[in-house]
Amino acid sequence: MSRQLNSRLPGTDEVLHTARFLEAYWRERNDTSFDPYDGLETDRLAFLTRLPRPAQLAAVQLNKRSPVNLRRIEGVRPTRNAYTVAHFASAGAILAGLPEDGSRRSLAAMADRLEWSCSNRVEAAWAYPFDVQTKTFAYPKTVPNVICTAFTVEALLDGVRAVAGQPAYAERARRWRDAAVGAVTWALDNLYVESRGRRYFGYLPNETLLIHNANVLAARFVARSGRAFGEESWIETARACLDVTVREIGADGLLPYGEGSRQAWVDGHHTGFVAEALLEVSELLDDAPLRTAADRVRAGYRRFLFEADGRPLLYPGARWPIDVITGAQGIQTFAGGAGSDVAFAQSIAGFMLTSMRGRSGTFLYRRGRSHRKAVPYVRWSDAPMCLALARLASAPAEAQGGPVAPAAGTKDLHR
Repeated sequence: MSRQLNSRLPGTDEVLHTARFLEAYWRERNDTSFDPYDGLETDRLAFLTRLPRPAQLAAVQLNKRSPVNLRRIEGVRPTRNAYTVAHFASAGAILAGLPEDGSRRSLAAMADRLEWSCSNRVEAAWAYPFDVQTKTFAYPKTVPNVICTAFTVEALLDGVRAVAGQPAYAERARRWRDAAVGAVTWALDNLYVESRGRRYFGYLPNETLLIHNANVLAARFVARSGRAFGEESWIETARACLDVTVREIGADGLLPYGEGSRQAWVDGHHTGFVAEALLEVSELLDDAPLRTAADRVRAGYRRFLFEADGRPLLYPGARWPIDVITGAQGIQTFAGGAGSDVAFAQSIAGFMLTSMRGRSGTFLYRRGRSHRKAVPYVRWSDAPMCLALARLASAPAEAQGGPVAPAAGTKDLHR
């Protein structure tokens, strides 16, 4: 495999066509696939769930890292994931608003996915459909988490906005609003933490470890819901919870994944979560100091986690492997800006379309120096890529095609 990968600026038609293709491709497959972290979702090797945590983590990582899909041998079942459904639903809300053929179908598909979300809650929130083992957390599929919940609430709010004024969707929109309100109440009761004079949202119920992207994503859906439903106390809580994360942003615009030495790493897609969410909340609240912090994170994100041609970096300085969700999150983050930010999102999209798309038209999970991992992981690849490309396609025309300024410091840092 050549180590020289090419990039180009894709046209809006190609971006939109690819987003629509991904949405339809996975709609036909009921949004169901394997997942990088689903190694414990097996009947054939059920004893794994009774082993010590290091052994369970090793089993999950074996599946995640292998370029060959071992799951059919192991009896791991494909699943439908709340995270996946939420991303496709949010993409559908955007696609339905674009003046292209298929908009009505996009709206109907969005509604079907949101109905599924309302019918597949755990408590009043959302969880992964498999037991989770990562280097940070271990928890069963019966426990809701902030990530699935945050993106699902965002999708519900997107759906309510997309069908506003359409009587045929009025009853469903009420269900979506009720589900969003229930999730915010659940988050305030179960994720909200007051510790050592600080306030923030945790990753799991009754978990006090501070994870910055989890805190910011939760604050975003709480603030957005507060604005949508006239709950000022929700907005103020969200604003207060952001302070602890803003204080940890370095002068270079980067911040660690979480608190403590074991969570001190910086990576691409979680930094993108923070950059995007801080910008959106700062605009929602018209908060100038928060906007300044958001701009600092976005600048550091672009400088240290991308190359000038749009190549995404998993970690600062790490050119390999290329990870699909890292690129997708970059497109989404910069597509929400203006001018050169949107042009840079186009560069990232061009790199991903050229270098990370498989023969079927879907996206690879990861690509290394001499191999690629093409196991279909819709949650990690095509769902976030579909949403990212939909947002890029919907960016104002005057913001697209501007000059792409080189990422400051990129040459010295990465080459």
